[in-house]
Amino acid sequence: MSGYANRRTDDYGGGFEGFIRFPVEIIRRARQLVGPDFPIFFRISGDELVPMGRTVNESVEMAKRLVQEGVNVIDVSIGVTESSAVTSAPPEMEQGFNAGMAAAFKKALPVPIIVVGRINEPDVAEEILSSGKADLVAIGRQSLTDPEWPNKVSEGRNGDIVKCISCNEGCLEGLVIWLRPMITCVQNLALGKEAEYASPRASRRKKVLIAGGGPAGLEAARTASLWGHEVILYEKDRALGGQINVAAIPPTKDIYKEVTLSRVKAIEKLGVEVHLGEKLTPDIVKQTAPDVLIIATGSKPLVPKISGVDRENVVTAAEALKGANVGDKVVVVGGGLVGCETADHLAQQGKEVTIVEMLRHTARDIGPAARYFLRRRMTEQGIKILTSTTVEEIVDGGVKVKSGEGSQVLGPVDTVVLATGAESVNELEPAVKDIVTEVYVVGDAAKPGKILAAVEQAADLARKL
Repeated sequence: MSGYANRRTDDYGGGFEGFIRFPVEIIRRARQLVGPDFPIFFRISGDELVPMGRTVNESVEMAKRLVQEGVNVIDVSIGVTESSAVTSAPPEMEQGFNAGMAAAFKKALPVPIIVVGRINEPDVAEEILSSGKADLVAIGRQSLTDPEWPNKVSEGRNGDIVKCISCNEGCLEGLVIWLRPMITCVQNLALGKEAEYASPRASRRKKVLIAGGGPAGLEAARTASLWGHEVILYEKDRALGGQINVAAIPPTKDIYKEVTLSRVKAIEKLGVEVHLGEKLTPDIVKQTAPDVLIIATGSKPLVPKISGVDRENVVTAAEALKGANVGDKVVVVGGGLVGCETADHLAQQGKEVTIVEMLRHTARDIGPAARYFLRRRMTEQGIKILTSTTVEEIVDGGVKVKSGEGSQVLGPVDTVVLATGAESVNELEPAVKDIVTEVYVVGDAAKPGKILAAVEQAADLARKL
């Protein structure tokens, strides 16, 4: 239905009449089959956001013709495959971002209009409806995260809603890009396994002791308790969340706090015993006498063996995000997810940032939609990126790097930020092997990775105890 994709020169191409011929034929035949009283919905991308793609005005004119042919409801989406960074709407895009475009259809057409596009919060949905921008809202990913969303809203239980974080990792990217066998959700691991979660019951109730209150530890506690086990969790810090407390700091990432908040609410309702500010020690393990010990003690920044890495002006990305003193001229070592998001965070504070990455590309461990917006911000902020470049030494006021063009010293440099990966923290396992028969290690404590991998592993383990 647009010159972007349709290059035909016959009756089904060449302009408006050719572009709309095929959908019109489908609508006419559908109406013959379903009769005059059955509603026909038509979803249309209001703006394709690609060269030669259909614009809002063109889409509205096409929708008028579709309504004349018998369409009863117009469902307004946005983008095409090649503009999917917008279509899949990561946290960078505000909730209800597509409502303004839907309003153009509402103004021009006599039929109900549906709008879609990151509508997660009840208040956002209500504003769209009450302001007359659309007649209905379509909710996709949020329905995967919390299928009870409509019931909770109608019952006034908005505070109980488990919020979609728009990460796309388990749903859109998980299925389409990485070819997972089935979709899942960071916030709803029962997705696709509803029958299994419908009647959770362990064959024998066990006392389960958990070390660590990050995503893996919290999910292990939630699922184990749901399955009927007695669960006790120890977290050495005064707050639960682990790495989420750092991951939620960079721009647009605040929504990631929901990974912690939703699970904390769940374990509180389930009656999990939680000890904050107390590290789980072998003595406590011995006193507690658990049937099962789950170690979810997370990871810590990996400090590379680079000459000068122990200088006072060198900090880790986590330290920089949490407010460590960082000067005006910064070199970030590592251009993966952590390095790029830290660079973005510091650049928004007005700092001059250079990323040094040993691989050919940056941000390869970030989903395509989030990567698109992150790279755009990095360009707009003037962040300098050196790829295929390694750091040889951190020197006075600078950083010595090497690339295919030889060695050079970057400078002047006030602060060097290390974003060079993570290493597991698991001091407890060897100390308790003679105390507890069943000991399991999950999440970053087993292998540093993404949130979804950590919570999936924890849930799978807890269901099998």
